[in-house]
Amino acid sequence: SSVDMVHDGFVAAHDVKLRFTSDEGCDSMYVSTSDGIFKADCDGNGMVLLVSHSAPKGLAIDHLGGHLYYIDGSSSVFRVGLEDGADVTALANPFMGSFSSFMDIDPVGRTLYMADSAWNTIWSMNMQTEEMSMLVSMASPLGVALVRDRYEGY
Repeated sequence: SSVDMVHDGFVAAHDVKLRFTSDEGCDSMYVSTSDGIFKADCDGNGMVLLVSHSAPKGLAIDHLGGHLYYIDGSSSVFRVGLEDGADVTALANPFMGSFSSFMDIDPVGRTLYMADSAWNTIWSMNMQTEEMSMLVSMASPLGVALVRDRYEGY
């Protein structure tokens, strides 16, 4: 399916219309806003509130485990059911740290990675045991992104 999306500044300056085509294998998308986390079809239709929360930040999808992870805007990481937002579970809060907006997930290795600007650390959390490990110590980390080798069926 195709969706026409126009960026006003770019269009005005260049007199063009941008077209983005969604991946046919896409099942759904998740968007965090000041009202909570919304779920929609990949073409933007069917938008529904999945999690009511004030200003959730950072979303990570575990498509293998069927969970969505998010940061609560201050210091905790939560896990909810990917389809219905049920079973909200508070997971990680290292010594009342301050997770920033970005985290990433390795669904095959069952590990969640989080940036913590208060403790100047990149943390990893084993998603099965919820055990946390400090990986990298550096000044004011604001984000983390993971590149994993490709596996068949991943």
